[in-house]
Amino acid sequence: MILAACSARESAAGPPAGKDGGKAMAETEATDEDLPVLKLEAAPRYLIGFPMVVALTYENRSKDAEFYHLPPMGLLATRGAIRAQLEPSGGGAPVIARFAPEEEEAQGLAVEAGKSVRGLADLSNAGTPLAPGAYRLTLVLTRGKKQRTSNAVPVELVAPSEADAQEAARLRKMGSPRADTGAWAPFLSNNWATVTVAAGLSAEARQRLALHLFLHRAAYGPDPVAKIDPSALAAVATDPLLKPEAAVLRYELLAARRNPSAAAARAVALQASPGVAGRLAAVDQGDGEIASLRRSVGAERQHLKPPATQPYVP
Repeated sequence: MILAACSARESAAGPPAGKDGGKAMAETEATDEDLPVLKLEAAPRYLIGFPMVVALTYENRSKDAEFYHLPPMGLLATRGAIRAQLEPSGGGAPVIARFAPEEEEAQGLAVEAGKSVRGLADLSNAGTPLAPGAYRLTLVLTRGKKQRTSNAVPVELVAPSEADAQEAARLRKMGSPRADTGAWAPFLSNNWATVTVAAGLSAEARQRLALHLFLHRAAYGPDPVAKIDPSALAAVATDPLLKPEAAVLRYELLAARRNPSAAAARAVALQASPGVAGRLAAVDQGDGEIASLRRSVGAERQHLKPPATQPYVP
């Protein structure tokens, strides 16, 4: 995708955008007029081989610049001019995880002047091998020779038990990837299998999978959005990093039910993070996360030939 900034004095198309194709180039840190500020939130600890979900907020602190075609966020996102850098706390060479090159037709995100947009990204989708250890994690957004680096967050990467690792590999392969790189996007985007997890899966592993398991069931299951039980989000909401996400999803479920408490749930979600305002507005238009997943990859997608494992059987 193309990254563009547009001031009130420029055309909406903005200047030509460059790409981060992985080639060495002299990058300089951008200003508020060039690129949005990146605010990174991460869990203190991740299990290698499981989803590595972080929250990223694009903050537009410019008074008159608007940013368009920013790398999209979401658990299915696998492309974009953004990279993760893991610098070992004890010294040594950093690990750099790059997402696949952007596609020209991708629309990306827009952030108006003075606004912010918060969403999730799953760093496992970069498909980069990781080693156990303590790191300082940053995300870097690039446009041509300009870059914007997020705040650094300390994280610990931990090798899971053999049983947890085997179960994670089994679940990832349900997405029928050509090669198992460790990415979890296929689990949500190409997986009509009825998902159950091993009884012996550790509590930590279950927590790391809670959001993916909820979204898979919501996307592929037989119940329309209005009939999905909001209490199923309880396991997701216990994670502080995912609490704003759970609030947005809960509002979508209550709004679809026309539940009287939907308005209060919307206010709670917005208070948790002003950066989700656009997603709440999408819910109001019937384009919430769950509804979109059901239409694009799940139970409400129109197939020329139904998948062999359809339908999902709870």
